[in-house]
Amino acid sequence: MTTAAAWVCIFAPLIGVAVTPLLGRFSRTARDLGALLSSLVAAVAALSLLPGLLHPETLPLEHELAWLANPIEIGFGVLVDGLSIVLANVVAVISFVIMVYC
Repeated sequence: MTTAAAWVCIFAPLIGVAVTPLLGRFSRTARDLGALLSSLVAAVAALSLLPGLLHPETLPLEHELAWLANPIEIGFGVLVDGLSIVLANVVAVISFVIMVYC
C-alpha cells in the first residue's frame, strides 16, 4: 500500500470541480457523468486503502511535499493511518452515493 491512493482521494474531486463546468458547455449528460466519474475515482481510491487495516504494522504512512520553501518551509502532505482510512471511506462512499442519486 502506498500513499498514492490517498493523493487520488484528495485530487480527484478537485479535478472534477475544475472539469465539470467545462463539460457542462457540451451537454448536461457530459457534465453529470464527469461529476459522477470524479466521485467514483475518489471512492475507489479510498476503498483501495482498506486492506491496510488488515496489516496495521504497515501503518502509519506519511508523504510530504514542499509547498513553499523560501524563506520558511511549509509542507503539504498526507498521513494514512487507521482512522484516516475509515473516515476517507465514509466520506468518499457517501459522496458517491449522493452523486448517483442526485
